[in-house]
Amino acid sequence: MLVKLEENRYQDAISLVQRYGKPDLFITMTCNTSWYKIVNELGPGETHQDRPDLTTRIFKAKLEELKKDIYNRGVLGTVVAHVHVVEFQKRGMPHAHMLVILSDQEKLNNPDEYDQIVRAEIPDPSIEPELYEIVKKHMIHGPCGRLKPNSPCMRKDSCKKAYPRQFSEHTIQEND
Repeated sequence: MLVKLEENRYQDAISLVQRYGKPDLFITMTCNTSWYKIVNELGPGETHQDRPDLTTRIFKAKLEELKKDIYNRGVLGTVVAHVHVVEFQKRGMPHAHMLVILSDQEKLNNPDEYDQIVRAEIPDPSIEPELYEIVKKHMIHGPCGRLKPNSPCMRKDSCKKAYPRQFSEHTIQEND
């Protein structure tokens, strides 16, 4: 029964692409075990792993708010079709993947338009100190390589995630 349900959902998603075109945005949301709403509700000696009910409930509330922002409030443009799935990581933490199709008038067609909604730089700590700390804590890989050869990402003297990567001053659009 579950396999049939998943197959039907897959077919529904494919029909959206046939009707509206390929997705414009792929968005991933992960649960952060440091969210104050999770940390504040944990009992003495408890960790997030002890309370999957709590972490899942808070993640769902935050996901619903994100969906309202994107689908209803149009913070990224007018959405004509969307699909999402919630999965659980190996340690039981939820995360969501969203595919969003924008209206023809709001499709992103060049690097300047991508840069209006995507920010791929480390914030200036003197201008945005709180955002800088969040990015530094949650979104920067490393150290690894010669700086930390025993890092879990290291395989045969190099990072299995291919870091460090080449720096690019500007957003690049490939042919595909």
